[in-house]
Amino acid sequence: MKRSHGWKLTYLPVEAPYLVMEQNARSQKATKTEKASTRFFTNTGIMALLCRHDCVLWLVNMTSAGEKQYYVLALIKKLFEHLLPTMTVGILYDIACQLERSCLKYQLLEQGILSHIIFSISVFHVYGHQWPCQLIYHPRKCEGFGLSDGEGCQRLWSALKMLIPPLRVSGYHQRLFVLNAQVQHLDGKNLDTFGEWLSRRWTRCQTKKSSAEHALRQLSVDEANIRPEWRAQVKHQTKPLSRRSKTNNDEQISKILTLERTLSNLDDSVRALEMQLCAGNTLNNVDFNLRLADEHTHWSKVADTLRRWKASLGIRQLNDLQQLRRSIFLQIRLDAQAVKARLCEHLRQRKFEIERFERSYRQTVNEHKLHVHAEASIQRHNPTIRKLVTTYNNLCGEAPAGVIAPHSISPTGIFQLDVDDDIWQDVGLDSNDMAPPTWLADENMRTAIKFQLKVDRCNEEMARIMRERCVLQEWMMAEWDALQEAHTRAEENEDLCFHFDLRARLLSGLVVHWQSRVRPIPCAWPLPDSWGPTPNDLAEAANIQYLESANISWGIPDMGYLIMGKRVPGQPSDHINQRWAIPHHG
Repeated sequence: MKRSHGWKLTYLPVEAPYLVMEQNARSQKATKTEKASTRFFTNTGIMALLCRHDCVLWLVNMTSAGEKQYYVLALIKKLFEHLLPTMTVGILYDIACQLERSCLKYQLLEQGILSHIIFSISVFHVYGHQWPCQLIYHPRKCEGFGLSDGEGCQRLWSALKMLIPPLRVSGYHQRLFVLNAQVQHLDGKNLDTFGEWLSRRWTRCQTKKSSAEHALRQLSVDEANIRPEWRAQVKHQTKPLSRRSKTNNDEQISKILTLERTLSNLDDSVRALEMQLCAGNTLNNVDFNLRLADEHTHWSKVADTLRRWKASLGIRQLNDLQQLRRSIFLQIRLDAQAVKARLCEHLRQRKFEIERFERSYRQTVNEHKLHVHAEASIQRHNPTIRKLVTTYNNLCGEAPAGVIAPHSISPTGIFQLDVDDDIWQDVGLDSNDMAPPTWLADENMRTAIKFQLKVDRCNEEMARIMRERCVLQEWMMAEWDALQEAHTRAEENEDLCFHFDLRARLLSGLVVHWQSRVRPIPCAWPLPDSWGPTPNDLAEAANIQYLESANISWGIPDMGYLIMGKRVPGQPSDHINQRWAIPHHG
């Protein structure tokens, strides 16, 4: 069998720049694993669609060597067949960025479906992606995903891995039966412990939120500025980087000449309006003054843009820009600026990626595995950075005689980003950049952004757990009412009544399990105290659970439920193919 991917539900949209998806698609490398051969296996694996609670919704057979996007698309379309058209779904997938890019580029999904999907990347896999991709698709940075990790499929494969050897030599229908039986067993365990799952998530969420809020209070940062700084960081670090171009020189000079002509025309327009105002040739002075103010504002914006463009070229003292169109030195310097900008941005991205691991001292086993995995993924970007350093140094060596050449960058210690490194010196590049933004230069602000994101995700998770706790009770109440009505209609049929009693005992046992676990969780909306079963039903179910636990503690095997003085086996399994999204008959 093959590994697959987790999916979760969420409600808020996240917009990803298309260029970020394009860059990440070119750079993303899948993990090198041995693919099952289609020469020896008709079915090479399975792919699963799980809900947020790690319950399997559908499985698909994989009949190709390797993972294909049409398996994912088949699962998504199957899911939307069972949802209301107004529902929004959040999908966590280890290469969700590529999937969204393909859907946008090739229209693989109908617009009615794609517009109701929010893509994100599962937590363990996201560290293998580039930093701009993490800014958009990391579930801890995306609004609406709470503390969902998207790794439910990894837990599913861990529970199914013991079936790999026997299923390699089993028949098709036997394979389906075994997988369905095992998955149904796992779903039953999840249902039985769902109250514990909610309680554990609630406690963990409160702990995380409390520690993050305490850390925020310790920082001398205005909380009103944290979210704007975070949005500025995302906007800056996801914009396309400048590239080298043979016509870069001519293009920038042409833009400056165009801006100068625009500024000259605005000068004439403002002067004409001022002369008209002085002569009194206006019908409405208020409207005329507003028009004149708009022209002054437009002139100021164009003048500021022209100043910044000239400053980026370093030609503030030169008047004849036409002579610079074929300047070899200016072309080399523009190329050097572009390369250095890309180098600095790659180094900043690497610093943001690895920062959380440089600060970790005490780690659990799972955190250590995540640390090793993420660090290995980050190291893959190092050759690109070293190549940019070499390219930049070569351009610095091409500077003609008699000019101030930019300082070359030493490749030694380039990843440490010390304050005295040559990479921060812009000698010879004449760059007049403004002061660095707060999200980059202020250590307290950078730390505050991380804690604020954690608080926001915890708030989302707590709100979702409260809703799930209410839905859990409402489902039980509806299930119990339907069961009682069916039992009343089938009073003369002893066989049906027997199975209805069995179902009632099962539901009463679930209520006993759930009620005590979810009691500390507040409800999102008012609900009655009763979950459906009567106090007598709950007392009987609690007594049976006590006897079963006593039997287990004394080593007595459990043979089934005690109903009407007889021991009976569990419920019969559902139809096998109900769980498979794409039945295969081969």
